[in-house]
Amino acid sequence: MKRKILALMMIIVALCFVGCNDKAGDNTPTVSSTLSLSAYSLEIEKGDTANLFAGYNGKETISFKVGEDSDAGVIEIVVKDNSAKISALKSGKAWIDVSVDGHNKTCFVEVIESDYTIKLNRESFGGEVLVGAMHEVRALIYKDGVEVEDEVSWEVSGPDFAKTVDGNIIIVTVKAEGLYKVTAKYSNKAVVEYTFNAINGN
Repeated sequence: MKRKILALMMIIVALCFVGCNDKAGDNTPTVSSTLSLSAYSLEIEKGDTANLFAGYNGKETISFKVGEDSDAGVIEIVVKDNSAKISALKSGKAWIDVSVDGHNKTCFVEVIESDYTIKLNRESFGGEVLVGAMHEVRALIYKDGVEVEDEVSWEVSGPDFAKTVDGNIIIVTVKAEGLYKVTAKYSNKAVVEYTFNAINGN
């Protein structure tokens, strides 16, 4: 009886050994193709741009399309390689459908429109300034009534001048008589102009 039990156990062990060897001999790799996005939800301000990147471990071309359920004219996309540059045209909601080789992903985009203003330390017309004087203008940026820690860009026009810019401060040194205009811009979101007249003190 003991011999029969021992023989039966040896047969079971042998079968298990053969089964293990069969599995070890199967070296076929498992191929896994996945599509991923750098973002699945984006909030962009009107006038700004953003980039959406897609990752895929195959060689097929990735497709980017504005979804049919998107609000009309909200965004515009330009596709290059495996990315899309998104331009926010007006407030609203949009979806970008990304697909490749049967894989599909979607990125939701909301375009918001904020109220930006620039306030100067001077009135729109600064009156008269003597030739040779250094005229200082300061700017503050506000978004929906709250001050923003950012910088404007400056432009100056007039007969003859020199300028020094330090962030949101510009100093204009007037060298000749005439009308001068100082313009402060914040991207394409806000602009304000300031003019003054330069005269000789003699």
